[in-house]
Amino acid sequence: MSPGASIIHLNVVSFMAAVEALRDPELRERPFAVGSPGAARGRILDVSRLALREGVAPGMPIAEAERRLPGLRLVRPSPDAYRRANREMEVICARYAPLLENSGGGHFFLDLDGTRGLFGEYIDQAVHIRREVAEIVGLDATTALASNKLVAKVGTRSLRPDGFVAVREGDEEAFLCHQDVRFLPGVGPAIGRILSVTGISEIGELAAFSDAEITGLLGHRGPELRAGALGIDGSRVEQGDLARRSVAARLRFDNDVLDEASILAALVTLVEGCGLELRRSRLQCRVVAVELGYSDNIAGRGAARLPRPIALDGELLSSARMALSRAHDRRVRVASLALALGGLEPASLQLDLFTPDPAGREAFRNRESRNGSTRLDRLQAAVDAARERFGAKAVTRCAALASEAWHDV
Repeated sequence: MSPGASIIHLNVVSFMAAVEALRDPELRERPFAVGSPGAARGRILDVSRLALREGVAPGMPIAEAERRLPGLRLVRPSPDAYRRANREMEVICARYAPLLENSGGGHFFLDLDGTRGLFGEYIDQAVHIRREVAEIVGLDATTALASNKLVAKVGTRSLRPDGFVAVREGDEEAFLCHQDVRFLPGVGPAIGRILSVTGISEIGELAAFSDAEITGLLGHRGPELRAGALGIDGSRVEQGDLARRSVAARLRFDNDVLDEASILAALVTLVEGCGLELRRSRLQCRVVAVELGYSDNIAGRGAARLPRPIALDGELLSSARMALSRAHDRRVRVASLALALGGLEPASLQLDLFTPDPAGREAFRNRESRNGSTRLDRLQAAVDAARERFGAKAVTRCAALASEAWHDV
């Protein structure tokens, strides 16, 4: 392997179901799903491989799953067991990696740079880590070694449900060329539909566009996706636990403001920007925090802690307004406003694009389009697609227009 290929992506597919099968070995021989029976409008949180093959998918209503697969066993989620298994994986990874990004749910990025003298070649370390996870924790982790996070992530997506791949530095474009374009980070359902209509199915076809052509097709995010298709990625492994990180933004008013309309307009702008970044990363949050910087250099802070994770703009704005009301307790002009979305966790109820598509899933989607919450998801996806293509201001709430001027900090 090339010295530059030192990034590992380690991911246990269907993590919750895999942990449940460890706790009860009898589950390995039958299709089952993880969910809470009897919950109002309850949905499937995770599924075993056998259940997936029978057309049951994460995010599906429990009632629909039981109709689709009579006799489906439903297992109550075990959050403590999932945390223990994830922690056990973290301990193993931390023995090798000076930089370790723990995204939860059996999902890790490791940067092994500089450890060759201690533990040997990076490819050997990757094999050892994967083997230790299997032997000590009991979980099979899909594993990829590459020169950057993007290529490593595509590597694990191409191997599902398990396996190991190593991509040499310099071979990134060749490796990506014939991979499914949906595997490329940043290609969500909205962009995926555009590419499907234009007949683009492989990452290499995206890489063949010029910057002008890709911008015309996909808007301002086009060049970024084309760079990814060429195997170019400047993102770094971020040290620490996902739950300790946040999606945040701050802005400063050109002139200190006092009126509520201007402050709310700025809050809407921050919510829409952070919300889009949250959904791009396929995350949800449980904490929405607001900080006001007053003109006399005193800060006002407020937070809303949520009983369930959220990601849609409407929910985020409602929580942000609650946090703002707790932060804004002085009749003093405001110079700046900041928003932070914390308590992050993977958006586990999204349908997984990177597992085999069970028969009949399209029919399921069509039926689900009549469900109220799913209509909100689809509306949000349409809004996000417009913002991705035409810029953040392409679609916004009216409240954001009645505003004083500000600039990002």
